[in-house]
Amino acid sequence: MVSNHVPRPTGIIVGEPTGIDRLVTKYRGGTKLEVNVRTRGGHASNPDLDSNSILIAMNVYRDLWSALMAGTSYENFLVTPTIINCGEAENMIPSNCRLILDVRIPPGRSCRDVEDAINQLRVKYGELVTINMRWCTEPVEVPVSNASARAVSRAIIKVLGRGPILARKWGTSDMNDLASLTKKI
Repeated sequence: MVSNHVPRPTGIIVGEPTGIDRLVTKYRGGTKLEVNVRTRGGHASNPDLDSNSILIAMNVYRDLWSALMAGTSYENFLVTPTIINCGEAENMIPSNCRLILDVRIPPGRSCRDVEDAINQLRVKYGELVTINMRWCTEPVEVPVSNASARAVSRAIIKVLGRGPILARKWGTSDMNDLASLTKKI
């Protein structure tokens, strides 16, 4: 988070290596979720699938995907499992499972949308599952008519003799946090 104790600039240009001919005006937001499942576990010969923490963790993933109406286009939330740690022995149903989910937030949506989905899952799974949002970075979208965007466009035209290619990023950058410095409170 950026401190509010610095003077507010009139504009910000983030010099990320995107290409000399590109003007990036949109960055997705993001968060990391840690999902922990605790069950009684048991022997693998037990047919009680409700106590398998791996299956429950995967159901949490699917339910989050569904609650956020995630997809694979830029306009959708993206929910990607990146780490899963489960199990104690090859013949045992694991009693605990830890799953890390990388969630990308499209412009027009917010960290609050992710929090609302998490709260739905907390109600559904109760004490069986804990879900912690480590941090959350809001998405950012700057209009091409923004003074800083126009200045970069003019510079690209002057150097290359043609207009910029408008681009959007699937990840986040310093722009996500720094853009808030220029907003009026």
